Amino acid sequence: MSYKGPETLDVISRGIEQWKFVPRARVEYLLDPVNPSIKIPRIFIPSREGAPRRSPVVILKEAGHHEEPSGFWTLSDPKKTLPIIDQYLDRCSFVFYPLTNLYGPHNLNAYGVWHPEHSRKPLKEREDVSRRNENGINYNDGWGIQFTPEQKTHEGAIIERDTDMLMAKYDIVLGVSQHEDSFAPGRGYIWLNGEPLVGQRQKIQEAMYQRWHGLFYHPSFGSTGQGSASDAIEWDRFVAVDSRDDGSWETYLNDQGIPTVLSEAPYGGRLDDRILFHQLALAASLDVALQ
Repeated sequence: MSYKGPETLDVISRGIEQWKFVPRARVEYLLDPVNPSIKIPRIFIPSREGAPRRSPVVILKEAGHHEEPSGFWTLSDPKKTLPIIDQYLDRCSFVFYPLTNLYGPHNLNAYGVWHPEHSRKPLKEREDVSRRNENGINYNDGWGIQFTPEQKTHEGAIIERDTDMLMAKYDIVLGVSQHEDSFAPGRGYIWLNGEPLVGQRQKIQEAMYQRWHGLFYHPSFGSTGQGSASDAIEWDRFVAVDSRDDGSWETYLNDQGIPTVLSEAPYGGRLDDRILFHQLALAASLDVALQ
């Protein structure tokens, strides 16, 4: 299994490495003790007061599905994410996992997924190699179970160990992941994962709408095909869904009592619109969780 490729490494160096120039930000790499070619980038930005034990931390993560690349392009670029989180750095630290699938990028160079605009290859053709590793394991599955190569990716096991360490040391107040729903093209929504945010969904919707409304109108913001009609609330062309996806990173955090928001940017839209969707969802989630 190879995790190297000149295009992949070039993208990583141009994107993630920019965070090294941000004050206090640290770009670190989580290593696999068995396979030294696996290096998971992690960005840690302590609050302006430092990061003492039990201080609040927010975790941000890209999808791990590389037919949904807008999360990577958002989190890897300080110009896209720092303006959103900067006002909270007085009282909170941030940890990013901007690239969590090292197998997909190597295989998808020929598919154009690493090009900023979305790939035109057939969905099934992309899905087989973009969201699964060489053993056919989905990169957003197997969280919270003991690692075996048949049930969980190496990258997932590494990030889960790191997340467990963070939970033991800090007070994790929010998790936000950035996806696109490739099975519902052109539809943007947020997915909430149960108990910790029940009752706050309307607040997140309102906070996001206050930012979105008037900035631009995009017809892709509409109802989602995921979740039942009783799960989804459409509010002025914006939807939030309360539902569980067992085995996912989001539900894994939720089950630890951590409020978790999954941002589903409108798949197939302009990259700038998808990034803006993630920015608005992140800002709204931070407003509610850290109020």
